Amino acid sequence: MPDHLSLEQTDLVTALVRLRDKTGELVVRATTEGPSGCPWLELADILDTAARLCRNQVVIDGAVD
Repeated sequence: MPDHLSLEQTDLVTALVRLRDKTGELVVRATTEGPSGCPWLELADILDTAARLCRNQVVIDGAVD
């Protein structure tokens, strides 16, 4: 990770990495094992965190422009 990232940007990158790493696995589980095989709460948390931090970054970027 670049040294020049703010704390907010570091959190965002971390959330996006988690999104990248876990979403595929969870979707595969849901589609192969059926809906009851997917840990929906974990998937919802990953998606919610990434979306929230992306929205926060938009606000930060908008304030800079």
